[in-house]
Amino acid sequence: MELKRLEEHWNQFPEMSMEERPVLSTDLEKMALHNPFAPDFYLKTKLLARTYAGALLWLGALYQIKAARSTEGSDLVQPILGLMLLTYFLYFHIRLLFYADYRSLGSQPLIPFLEKIETIFDRYMHSYRIISPLAGLYLPVMYNLIAGLFRHEPHPLVAGGGFYRWLVIVFLSVSCYILFLHTRIGKYKKLYATVRSYRQNLILTNPQKAV
Repeated sequence: MELKRLEEHWNQFPEMSMEERPVLSTDLEKMALHNPFAPDFYLKTKLLARTYAGALLWLGALYQIKAARSTEGSDLVQPILGLMLLTYFLYFHIRLLFYADYRSLGSQPLIPFLEKIETIFDRYMHSYRIISPLAGLYLPVMYNLIAGLFRHEPHPLVAGGGFYRWLVIVFLSVSCYILFLHTRIGKYKKLYATVRSYRQNLILTNPQKAV
């Protein structure tokens, strides 16, 4: 296991003083050295959940387009745009799942292991840039459905079309991204920076082992 190899590598400095050893960040020492697949590092379950949710929404978008085509005068721009975004969303997450390849990730050497973790974090944070416009597109649809279930008239800005509808979609998209930026993305930025700084420090302090 990579964990044993990492611990052996950490102890292979008998001829060096403690000051010359690679310095581990406290966050990485707790989360990566002791358990490289701690929940914050192991994103496979989250990626799978997003892929399944995206597939269900993709089928729903197809049904929405079919229903809109059967209604004369229905605007197809929003459902078609939603279908295109969902197609890219599925492609992005399926590709990331194959790239992550968690079964073989733990058997890689230390430096490639850390580089791959960095890339996974970077792409996972990028996925929020896809989720935000999707939320902007589908939150009004969900609002209309809920209003219909409770037999309430939806707000004119949400139920209407044209310029105001797209203004609401843009506002919701930007608001969702800001919300993600201050909640979910911030945590992964910190983990990404921790892994990156540790990898760079390891290369600088022990270049032979990094090759």
